[in-house]
Amino acid sequence: MGGGEAMTTQPKPEGNYETATKKFVAMKEGSNACIFTDKWPRSMSEINHDAYFRALWPMVKDHVKEWTFLEMGCGRATTSQYLAYAGLNTGSIALLDMSQLGLEMAGENFQKWNMIPPRMFQGDAANTRFDDAQFNCIYNVGLLEHFQDPKTILREANRLLKPGGLIFMVNVGGANHSGWGDFRTNSPCDFFVKCMEEVGCHGSLCVPFQFPDVSVLSYWKPKA
Repeated sequence: MGGGEAMTTQPKPEGNYETATKKFVAMKEGSNACIFTDKWPRSMSEINHDAYFRALWPMVKDHVKEWTFLEMGCGRATTSQYLAYAGLNTGSIALLDMSQLGLEMAGENFQKWNMIPPRMFQGDAANTRFDDAQFNCIYNVGLLEHFQDPKTILREANRLLKPGGLIFMVNVGGANHSGWGDFRTNSPCDFFVKCMEEVGCHGSLCVPFQFPDVSVLSYWKPKA
């Protein structure tokens, strides 16, 4: 996958397009269109996303030259920007989101910081249509809590993950409904671990993070 390629539209995903579009319109009109910064983070959004990246980076930094990465439900792709800034070639990154506007925002954010945008795919995180075992690292921030049953996402992530690879997902809980009217769970860590077990990901770890109602789910797939 080469960086900077045109967006690829996959078969229409199942999901709430209206909610997703409303969310990204609000981001674009507000101050949260781009959260990445190469300076000391100041806003709470910058502090949070910087911390999420710092939790992921030690797990992948020794593999940036040979691994492939998928940000599943990427939105504005803040984590991928941090990875690129840290030295990951954007040609190794794929961005997936159901919202075309979200992907457009992601591309604009990379260009704003003079980074080559990764390859982008509009599609359903629960049914990506990618071939099996395509990626070494699958990650996202704030995706699973928008599903009453996240097993569909986790099952697909496991299918796409190469042996020896990493799933890293940050769950941002809170109120039962977010500001855009979509479902948001506030599930405990053991709920996500149980979901992982049910989709065949044995030995996953979910721990509370440093912010309220935030947890980090991680799983290393056994090598073949």
